[in-house]
Amino acid sequence: MTMTKFSRINKQREEITMRVLEDMEKGGNEWKKPWVEASPLPPHNPVSGTQYSGRNFLYTYVYGMMRGYADPRWATEKQIKEMGWKIPENLQNGRGGINDELGVGIEHWGMYAYIPRVKKDGTPLTDKGGTQKFTRVRAVKEKPACSSEMPLDKCS
Repeated sequence: MTMTKFSRINKQREEITMRVLEDMEKGGNEWKKPWVEASPLPPHNPVSGTQYSGRNFLYTYVYGMMRGYADPRWATEKQIKEMGWKIPENLQNGRGGINDELGVGIEHWGMYAYIPRVKKDGTPLTDKGGTQKFTRVRAVKEKPACSSEMPLDKCS
């Protein structure tokens, strides 16, 4: 069975949660985050310059710790190939690419608004099952109106 992007992320969330809970149970009330000392550098993508935070920080640190990775750098297979780097043979999938089980799913979040779609006559546009259709658009945070106490670049 092929896993979808969402089922892989959910599986990853469950694995991380179970690992942290197992470690907490072993440590009892004295539990400390074991991944803090894993590397002097935070997990990051050297190609994009992204420094991971939030749950992506947790994912990369815990998976790195579980797999014995000492290097905090993470990159996509495409980025690795574009940079001319080599994938170690023990991490390959047999086709020269990275073994899917060795990667970590990075989550990207954004604010979106869903606008109901309508026909020219104003009636709701629906699919064959009668479910209303929507268009997803990225929500834009508006700047507040200016006041005398506010810097000009912070207002509209």
